[in-house]
Amino acid sequence: MKHFELFLLAIITSMLATLAFAESEIHGTLVNPAVKSNVVNAAIGNHANANMNAIHLKNSALWGTAVNVSGAKFMGNIAVGNQTTANQVSTRLKNSVAGGALINLGAGMALANAAVGENVRANQASINMENSQGIGAFANLLGAYAAVNLGVGRDARANQASVNLEGSKARGVFVNVMGAGAAVNAAIGDHATANQSSLNLRNSTLNGAAINAGFAGAAANLAVGRGTTANMTSVDLNNSRMNGAIANIAASGVLANLAVGNNSKANMASVSLENSRYNGTIINFVSGVTATNLAVGNGAQANMGSVVIRNAGAGGGAFNASVSGIVINSRKVPFMSWCPFNTNIALGGKTSNKNSVVIK
Repeated sequence: MKHFELFLLAIITSMLATLAFAESEIHGTLVNPAVKSNVVNAAIGNHANANMNAIHLKNSALWGTAVNVSGAKFMGNIAVGNQTTANQVSTRLKNSVAGGALINLGAGMALANAAVGENVRANQASINMENSQGIGAFANLLGAYAAVNLGVGRDARANQASVNLEGSKARGVFVNVMGAGAAVNAAIGDHATANQSSLNLRNSTLNGAAINAGFAGAAANLAVGRGTTANMTSVDLNNSRMNGAIANIAASGVLANLAVGNNSKANMASVSLENSRYNGTIINFVSGVTATNLAVGNGAQANMGSVVIRNAGAGGGAFNASVSGIVINSRKVPFMSWCPFNTNIALGGKTSNKNSVVIK
């Protein structure tokens, strides 16, 4: 195994500022600094990887601090092909261990990240762990004027200012904040997943605290296809276990969270547990000039400021709140307050939950 002793600050000054380690051990601090020019990074072909201002660990260990920063006027990152991965201002761990602090900061005029193909991954200002372990503090902050994150194809996954754990174990504090002027996150294709300022766990275990906040002037999160999932400032647990505290806050001028397709699921400032176990305290809060949460299709679910438990267990306390407005598909519609207004819609489906705790 290669062994890197980085006791001093390691600064990478290449144009795309990317670090990739395989079968390595890193001690110290890794920094990918801002790029001030206009740059485009592209990987085209099957099993392609496009990394920009990113850290990629495979079969490796990192003990220390890793920071990815983007300050370019425009940064374009695209991966095209089957099983492709596009990473922008992100950290990816595969069969690896990380202890310390992982920080991803996207701050610039415009950021565009796209992965196009079957089983693709598009990660922007995110942390992705596969069969890995993480201990410490994890923060994803997006502060660009405009940010677009797109995953197109079957089983596509688009992560923006989010943490995604698959078959992994993590302990510590997780903070995801969307502070862009305008942000668009989209996953299009059957079983596609779009995560924006969210925490997503699959077959994983997490102990600690999770804070997801969306403060963008305008933010749109979209999942289109059969069995799709759109998560905005939410926590989604599937076959997982979590102990600790969760706070989901959606407080932007304009918020839109859409899931379109049969058995689709749209979560806004919500916690969804399926075949999972959670112990702790949950706080969900939605506030904005307009907040729209929409699920369209048979068996579709639209959850706003809610806790939904399916074949799962939960212990502790839950507080759900959203600021005044109109609720569609609810027993009571407060017509006395027209603006600001929040809308929660499920069409052709069975479930529309707002400020609720639902146990199935």
